[in-house]
Amino acid sequence: MTVMRARQQLYALGLLFLMLLVLMEIDSLRKSVTLKEILSISTVTLPALYPHTHTQHDSVEDMGHGVYVSAPEFTVTEDTWIGGIRVDVNNAPRSVLHHVNITAVRPVAKEDELSAKERFLNAMRGIAVGQDSADAVLLPPPYAGFLPKGTRIQVTAMLHNPLPPAGPGGEYKDVSLTLHVFGVTFNPQEAKETASIFLSLADATSERGDTFTVPANTHNYIRDNKNAQDAGRGRLVFPISGTIVGMGAHTHAWQGGRQVNVFLNDQKLHSFIPRLGGGGPWDWHTDYALIRAHVDAGDVITLSAHYENESSEDERGAMAQVVLTFAPD
Repeated sequence: MTVMRARQQLYALGLLFLMLLVLMEIDSLRKSVTLKEILSISTVTLPALYPHTHTQHDSVEDMGHGVYVSAPEFTVTEDTWIGGIRVDVNNAPRSVLHHVNITAVRPVAKEDELSAKERFLNAMRGIAVGQDSADAVLLPPPYAGFLPKGTRIQVTAMLHNPLPPAGPGGEYKDVSLTLHVFGVTFNPQEAKETASIFLSLADATSERGDTFTVPANTHNYIRDNKNAQDAGRGRLVFPISGTIVGMGAHTHAWQGGRQVNVFLNDQKLHSFIPRLGGGGPWDWHTDYALIRAHVDAGDVITLSAHYENESSEDERGAMAQVVLTFAPD
């Protein structure tokens, strides 16, 4: 099997829902519709999650910081439309969840039998629920994700439990995650299939390709795609036309992240500004944005991020990521 064909089999269910709606908006949606859970998937149980110290010398990618858990692979037994998800952290605070990757491997399809739209919908994606997002979301009707029969769902997650002020700390026993998947609340024949596009500003030297370093003594450090160290994953040229129906962002506000900007053809489309929650200095929220922006084939999305680091040492492990929920024409 070629690398390209293997990539075309991968489809990230979780990216349909990254950087989830504000909890108030979720509560409003739940009052107006009836959620029907169609499946749930739990990771293996971690016997103990211990705290650790996290300084400016450290990155979430370092040994002993991020703790990884995964779930047994699940196979979808019938064609399924997905209208929403919820992620629960069991036996530990929600803030210990750094991210969840939810990937769906579609049944094999011959490359030359796929249209440009189908190739785009089948393309490989990436991260799902982020540390600074809410725990549940519904996509606005009539938009939904689609999983054909035979799709294999894979769930992996990273837990990060630093001591205050970087995180809650504490020792937790029998920790696991559960992914709850909900069906659509409308006639599936009216559904418009969405794909999710993952973009990330990251240094080429980042171990897993997701982080960058903020230089010392910088009050307003601007990181964008033009940086000489950039890995090239924060820019997209749309291969087909369609509509961006929502977007979310992930940044490390507890580490000095102040803003993430999204540009369409060099014009600012949206700015994400984290807000401090009430759970501690590590408890930040980056609100999902429901928008409608039509794009043509050849249009370009780029990112920039603003960070502060007024210390005399470089800050490692900074993140600035965006996911677009996109409905092809």
